[in-house]
Amino acid sequence: MVGVDAAENLYSTSNCIGNYVEISGKQFLIIGVLTSEGSTTSGSKDDRIIIPFTTAQRLMKIKNITNIYAAADSSDTVDAAQYSLESYLYSLTKDEDSYSVYSESAVISTMTSVSNTLSLMLGGIACISLLVGGIGIMNIMLVSVSERTREIGIRKSIGARRHDIMTQFLIEAMTISILGGLLGVLTGLIGIEIVAVVMNSALTMSAPVALMALLFSIAVGVIFGLYPASKASRLRPIDALRYE
Repeated sequence: MVGVDAAENLYSTSNCIGNYVEISGKQFLIIGVLTSEGSTTSGSKDDRIIIPFTTAQRLMKIKNITNIYAAADSSDTVDAAQYSLESYLYSLTKDEDSYSVYSESAVISTMTSVSNTLSLMLGGIACISLLVGGIGIMNIMLVSVSERTREIGIRKSIGARRHDIMTQFLIEAMTISILGGLLGVLTGLIGIEIVAVVMNSALTMSAPVALMALLFSIAVGVIFGLYPASKASRLRPIDALRYE
């Protein structure tokens, strides 16, 4: 019996029943192709070849059983199946140190813990990046207010209200943050494509994640643009017009 990937690698097709494959100088007749099962944390399940157990013992010159693979009926019975298997092995050996039982649930739990830790770390890095970006936007807007003081004075002298000046600078801050957010999303998409090619896997960016990133960018622009906008709106027209 051969897996789907093994059949594709050997014969470039999964329809290879009746062909022969050579293993350690011995010819084996392929009598079936296994149903595709995908990959797990231990690797692909579709690149294996199954031969009779006694034949494998003779080829490898071993008599001991080193690994046993067992499957539970469902994901809800994994713990019960593991307990039953441990009880059965203990009844055979009477020695808990002579065997070890590992389940995919334990591996998945460990990977989930690692993933959560990485997510927190990346979240912290993202927060620091947002803070730095927000400070950068605020500095840019403060410089803009300083350079356009006379413009603000002229606008206020011809009737512009405080609300109008504040709205103008908030829109400018939001525009900067939106452009930065779009550039970040574009960079992320390019990075995903590169990683997908390097890792030979399918990676995508979901629309909700991209939208959330843009909303965060807008929020950063509004929050860090409030102080420069407020400072610009509080300028007295006479002082602004005298500014050099």
